[in-house]
Amino acid sequence: MYKEGSAMILRHENAFLNPKGRASREISLGIAKLIYKGGEILDATAATGIRGIEYSAQLGAKGTML
Repeated sequence: MYKEGSAMILRHENAFLNPKGRASREISLGIAKLIYKGGEILDATAATGIRGIEYSAQLGAKGTML
């Protein structure tokens, strides 16, 4: 299991998740909190999806996994 903020994911050992990118994800979340007005958010850089899970958990954002 990997926990970051309010998001928790079950991560396969071969799944890419850069722990050093945590600061970038936290900054993105902070900016999203300032400008988000509801609806959907596109996470075009998704790998494991941890950023999108955080958006959903903390902003109530809706999204679709492709």
